[in-house]
This record gives sequence, C-alpha cells and structure tokens, in this order.
Amino acid sequence: MRVLLIENRSQPLRRALERKGFEVETAKDGKEADRMARAESFDVIVLDLETVSDAGVPLVKRWRSDGILSRIVVLTNLDGINGKIEVLSVGADDCIAKPIDVDDLSTRLQTLTPVSGAAGRSKAIVIFDLQIDTTERTVERAGLAIRLTPREFDLLHFLAQHRGKPVSRAKIRDHVYPAQKSRSNVVDVYVRYLRKKIDNGFDFPIILTCWGKGYMLRGEDKPPVDKA
Repeated sequence: MRVLLIENRSQPLRRALERKGFEVETAKDGKEADRMARAESFDVIVLDLETVSDAGVPLVKRWRSDGILSRIVVLTNLDGINGKIEVLSVGADDCIAKPIDVDDLSTRLQTLTPVSGAAGRSKAIVIFDLQIDTTERTVERAGLAIRLTPREFDLLHFLAQHRGKPVSRAKIRDHVYPAQKSRSNVVDVYVRYLRKKIDNGFDFPIILTCWGKGYMLRGEDKPPVDKA
C-alpha cells in the first residue's frame, strides 16, 4: 500500500510505517503534498492538520472536488466532535486523534478499502526519452526497459520529483537511505550505479552533478542541442 505522509516530524512515523510494510512518501507542507497528490497515485494520504495549519480542511475539500481518489486519513489534536465531523464532511475517510499509536494507525490503514482507480491507475513521469512508471515501478529509456533495484528506483523517483532542481546529498540520504547514514558515500555510490543504467550508451545524460549542491535530473522540456 502506497502512503503519502504529511506530518511535520515525519521521519520516525515514516520508518515505523515502513516497518509495518507500507511504502511511504513524505511531504513537508501542504503545497508539496498537493503537488505530489496530483502527480502520483497513492492508496492513502495521511494528513496531519497541525502541519498544514488552517489549510487542512480546504485542501481535503479541493482534492475531493478535483477527483483525487486516494483514501484520506487526518491526524488531529482536535478533541471536539465538531472538528472531526468537519474534516469527514469534506471528504476525509478517517480522523485519528494525536498522539498517534502506530499499531492503531497501521490497522486503520490496512482496513481501508482501496478505491478502484486510485493507485491502480498507472502514473508515469516522462523526461525526454526516459519514462518512469511510479505505479508499476518500471523504467524505460528510448523504449528500452531498464532494470533497477528497489533502492535505485527510489533514488531515481526522488530525483524525478525534484527535476530541474539540485537535491543535496544529505536530503537524498535522509529520504532514500536513512538506515545507511553512517556511510558518507552511499549517495555517490548509488548515483554511480544509476548513471550506468540510465545514461551510459545514450546521446546525452539526464542525471547531472551540481557541484557543491548535489544531483538533479534535467528539467528542460527538450533534449540539449549540440552547438558544435
């Protein structure tokens, strides 16, 4: 089950859910959550109202009015029944009071029936001749299938979410390789693996090094022109 988690202290909760077998992506605020919810397919969106402040209820309402089918679970400090009724009335599927019990949250997520077409819909990120299918977790370049390990795919997917913008090694390590923080070169090693599969043998590279800033995927709409 794919989960989008919007919570201001997301890493501990993310790791706890991953240990329960969920595939978790995180967003740091409502703006990033809105972009990710529209760009990808998630079975469940877990939204902490404290993280998005007053934007939580309007955000849920807008997602529903725009046809986003993912199940939505709201985390809240609200004790009153009126606040819970409000978020449920605009389209949330469940409302859980904080502090969160991970076992209870996991059980509730597992009991939510996936909506037909939510994560079953194939979503692809296309960059020039590179196509990343985020549902099937497959990659093609110029029509050729590229076999990636799960961690290589996670790295490529993370860079694709930030295409056109440098992503620091520290941010990549925290998001993709949190269990390997003691290995200072883990990001460089996996980028090297990924480049051999994504860029070697093709006319131009898609994975770029931004010196002093990290790595990024090209953000232009057209391949670079050779001026020579």
